[in-house]
Amino acid sequence: MTTLNFISAISLGLSNRTDWSLPYRPSSLTPSRKTGAWVSIDPAAAQTPFLVALLTTGDHMDRIRVAIILCVCVLTLLVSVASAATAMDYGQADQSAPEYSQFEYYRGQWRTSMSLRQEDGTFKPLDFVATITLRYMADGRTVQTEFTGSGGFFSADIRAFNPNTKQWEALFLNAQAQRWHQFKASLVDGLMTTIILGGYSGKEPFDVKVVDRIIDHDRFQKDVYHSTDKMRTWEMVYQIDVTRID
Repeated sequence: MTTLNFISAISLGLSNRTDWSLPYRPSSLTPSRKTGAWVSIDPAAAQTPFLVALLTTGDHMDRIRVAIILCVCVLTLLVSVASAATAMDYGQADQSAPEYSQFEYYRGQWRTSMSLRQEDGTFKPLDFVATITLRYMADGRTVQTEFTGSGGFFSADIRAFNPNTKQWEALFLNAQAQRWHQFKASLVDGLMTTIILGGYSGKEPFDVKVVDRIIDHDRFQKDVYHSTDKMRTWEMVYQIDVTRID
């Protein structure tokens, strides 16, 4: 059932009238035998997302009925606009293969806080916050992220799923430092796991592994590991809390 038909059904049920299907022509309207009021629905409204209700005269109950109809229209409009804005801002995954949706949990805008692991195993919060935005591009198969940190740090990457290797292949850019690097990500034991050889510069004496652990729709955690023995063993270095902004 379309939005128009749904609201029309509500309108008919609320008003209990029989003239809703009449064309909107003032000459065709007749007063209600009970109240002397009339309500007209213009079929031309079918060309728009929502039904337009017009009340000219009538008793108190007529006004209440039309007020309810208008409220439903407005609420439906707001929900539709919000949904369209979300899809426009952050895109949508291509539904032709389930793998393209693997970053759906990450789609949107996020605020991060970071903690550094201490020698005793505890984590100390760092004075560094960042905003991350992830969106699906127009094809629904390409993902772009933007990372903006305190102090003016900025980086971006573009990821695309390779159906042959079953991995996401990414190109990372830090324009300010002129760092270009490639890395790969895939689901490991159900968790999105990213491997960055040589760190984000590609020249570090360690490799990096980032594991995303989903907590709920509005929060997940990134565990960041380093390896100095060619990925034979990993040590957690950072813990990043990621909270949805939008």
